[in-house]
Amino acid sequence: MLSIGRKPYSVEEVKAHAKLDDYFGDMWVHQRVFSPAPNFPPEIDRRHPGYMLVAKFEYDSRMVKLGMEEAGIVSNDPVLTISRAQLRHHIKRGDRFTRIATNEAYEVTDSKPDGASGIIVNIVQMGRKAE
Repeated sequence: MLSIGRKPYSVEEVKAHAKLDDYFGDMWVHQRVFSPAPNFPPEIDRRHPGYMLVAKFEYDSRMVKLGMEEAGIVSNDPVLTISRAQLRHHIKRGDRFTRIATNEAYEVTDSKPDGASGIIVNIVQMGRKAE
């Protein structure tokens, strides 16, 4: 059994997740960040170098309520699904993911287990680099 801070997962779960990654996955870079002091912008953590991994990218729809009214809108939030076997560090809020194919950067807002051997990571897109 293998584990990274959460419920252990089996080799069979890892193999199943790897097959999904082969079909649906994209290459990403995970970078840890830290804040040097309170109220300072986060910086890339040089003690934990960025590393490449395969993740499935999709948009997860959710209903957003507008005040007390029943009217609502559907929001499409970007989400990554990553096999825990690929992680070198725990994913924490503020960490950054860069999609290799498009060079778009995203910031982590939340992460939670997917119920099997993966992690669901909610992300928001950061400003695009000038081309």
